[in-house]
Amino acid sequence: MCHVGLVRQTIEVSGASLDVAGAGGVLVRNGARGHGYGRAAMEAAEVFVSREMKIGFMLLFCREAVRSWYDALGWRKVLGATWAEQPNGSIVLPLVSMWKSLNGARWPEGDVYLHSRPW
Repeated sequence: MCHVGLVRQTIEVSGASLDVAGAGGVLVRNGARGHGYGRAAMEAAEVFVSREMKIGFMLLFCREAVRSWYDALGWRKVLGATWAEQPNGSIVLPLVSMWKSLNGARWPEGDVYLHSRPW
């Protein structure tokens, strides 16, 4: 019906290391959209990250067309650029990067360096 993939990643923001749970592969089957399954899956992922992975932040990358859906779930846009590794070197991701705090902490200001490929 739906899917949310999670990965533990240490990223860098303004020179400081930050552990995040990266969310990716957020999908809802075509005929099942609009029934709250995606919201339920994202909420379950947040509970899992907080309780089991013990990580306070989640990070994801999305197209501008679906940004409002994540906004409605409490996610916020990363204001700096997000740098990711690619075969030919580092690039600024051409997607919207969004974060969510699971413990009330504020996201640090500045550019985000994944030091990996995007998930």
